[in-house]
Amino acid sequence: MTLCRDLEVDGLDMDMSTRSTEDMFTRSEDGLAICLLEDVKQQAPSETATSRGDGMATCLTRTASDFETAANLPAKNITVSHGDRAVDAAVGAAEEGSSRTSPPSGRDGELGRGSAGFRRLLSLLSSLDRRELLCLQQQAHDIMFPDFSSWLPDEILMDVLSRLSPRDLVRAGGASRRWQALAGDEGVWRRCCRLTGADPTGEGGMTREGWMQWLGWTELPLLAPKVLKGHDAVIRCMDVDGDRIVTGSSDKTVAVWSAAAGRLETRMSGQSEVTCVQVLGDLVVSAGRDCCLLVWDAATGRLRHRLTGHDGIVWSVALHGARAASCSDDKTARLWDVVAGTQKAVLRGHETVVRVVCFDGRRLVSGDDAGCVRVWNAETRADEHVWQARSRYIMVLQYGFGVVVSGHSDGAVHVWDTGTGRLRHHLTGHTGWVTGLCLRHDRLLSGCRDGTAILWNISDGGVVHRLGGANGHRQRLTRDGRVKLWNTRRGTLVRDLVTPDVSGGPVKHVWADPGRLVCAVQNNTSDRPREIAPFL
Repeated sequence: MTLCRDLEVDGLDMDMSTRSTEDMFTRSEDGLAICLLEDVKQQAPSETATSRGDGMATCLTRTASDFETAANLPAKNITVSHGDRAVDAAVGAAEEGSSRTSPPSGRDGELGRGSAGFRRLLSLLSSLDRRELLCLQQQAHDIMFPDFSSWLPDEILMDVLSRLSPRDLVRAGGASRRWQALAGDEGVWRRCCRLTGADPTGEGGMTREGWMQWLGWTELPLLAPKVLKGHDAVIRCMDVDGDRIVTGSSDKTVAVWSAAAGRLETRMSGQSEVTCVQVLGDLVVSAGRDCCLLVWDAATGRLRHRLTGHDGIVWSVALHGARAASCSDDKTARLWDVVAGTQKAVLRGHETVVRVVCFDGRRLVSGDDAGCVRVWNAETRADEHVWQARSRYIMVLQYGFGVVVSGHSDGAVHVWDTGTGRLRHHLTGHTGWVTGLCLRHDRLLSGCRDGTAILWNISDGGVVHRLGGANGHRQRLTRDGRVKLWNTRRGTLVRDLVTPDVSGGPVKHVWADPGRLVCAVQNNTSDRPREIAPFL
């Protein structure tokens, strides 16, 4: 209950102090100057205030018990009408109150419940219409809660705001519409970062949008996840492009979801168990154990092409523009034109199962179960590099920034230089199958089934941080139902973005960009992709 004090109305000065409960008014949640009766239904018919017109009785009321406690009198009905409107208030009978209780002396006595001043106030308020009452409410609010910033020009206030920390600047934007507009100015944010030296990227000049994303991931409460249900079996693969989330499952279907709407858009069937899937715009390419690639229209779910040629299970697909690369149990990698629906090239040279492939439009990189990595020229079909790793079973590949990185079943990571064609680093530190790689400039993040993640400097092959320990995953990476956010500059855990009570099972696949995290989660016998948005 909020007390209203020092309110002056039409020359009638009221000092609402707490010296006596008999002359205390309360301010309701909607900010009106007086609150008398809110729950009129609790009163007997003979003691209930009537309400007509535009609902003013609701705006001006509190509970009758509040008023009875203050006055030590039973509530009785008084209806004050103004034109076609009626403002109803349950107050104690003034005459009965004045005869049973002595009003306080002095200034406070002028506003006793039975005083003439109190009746003048009620009469004055009852003579006002809704618009005038709302205007009075705003004026009373401005008097009781003055905004000092309203006295300052925008230039001075922007200078004051730019000296806050970015976190405080975000919070200050919620104070008022004016503060929100000024706090959202890019110039204020750049000056704030420069003056405070606060920039988590270390690159300087972080924008307001960047800070909002940073705070959304690190500090602000996460929004409830959108649970997308549709598959009847384990999700084997997942890819995301813009608003589209595409998943392939052991139930022999490919599903296209809308991340914004949080619903299943279309579901395609006609293939055996799906092992890999890629999406780019309206094109979806899936492959599976039936040795063929299917090209779908993501908008309509229509099958465009069925690409045949492989003689074994297709394990990996990489889509780039109108072309796709694939690899298979048949020891080959192949290039396809997915728009025309034709095979462009068959790349032979591997001596065992080709497990994974990368394709950037110019070069195709493939890795097999014998630990052999081949780099092919997509135009000439010639192999530019052939590398034999010290370890077998290449599980994951990354290609970019002048290197090819392969992750193996024994926990080793090999870094190859595409310029010199030589092995740059043989990285050891994991004790199980390397199941994930992420390459950014001179930093490489590797994840392993032993539950550890290691951040490497590929310039010198050194370990920057080992992400694990007491805050690490308890089981092999993400199988504990958690997705963790780490600070790569400090090597410390920021927080858990997904916990077992949210996921409900092992996290099979993870995809993230600056504004969204998408996880495919296994729950007993079926999987559900979940999308978690940390902020809007």
